[in-house]
Amino acid sequence: MKKISLVQLTSDYLNIPYKLGGTNREEGLDCVSFILSTAKNRGFDPPKTFGNLTLDNYIELWEKDKKLAVMTIVEWLSTWCEKVHPNKAFVGDYLLVRGKINREMSVGMHSGREFLAVFVEGVKLYKMINFTIIGAYRPCQLPQ
Repeated sequence: MKKISLVQLTSDYLNIPYKLGGTNREEGLDCVSFILSTAKNRGFDPPKTFGNLTLDNYIELWEKDKKLAVMTIVEWLSTWCEKVHPNKAFVGDYLLVRGKINREMSVGMHSGREFLAVFVEGVKLYKMINFTIIGAYRPCQLPQ
């Protein structure tokens, strides 16, 4: 599997539309499929399921209880990533963030002073100053 640079990854993902349950870049992505896709393109192979949770029933969970869905994402990330202190996050780590104004939560990828994430506007580079980092996760599974 070919690994790509974070610069190339960022340009490849910018402006992809948001779609809850979307599984490819053409139709759109949500935060879970964004993580799966970017991890795969970086040479990682994260699990596609977590316990009884799959991409299909994740949507149902998200629509019923967003807080529980986010907690499930955190648990899933913990199965293949090392949790690191937000102040110790490196470029390329996955970040769980909450907007300082709109309080919306998402998972994105640390890109320095910005992070690459998907919200309803689609995949964009967002200024870190506008978000609170709730958790940071470093992929630790050896790249393939």
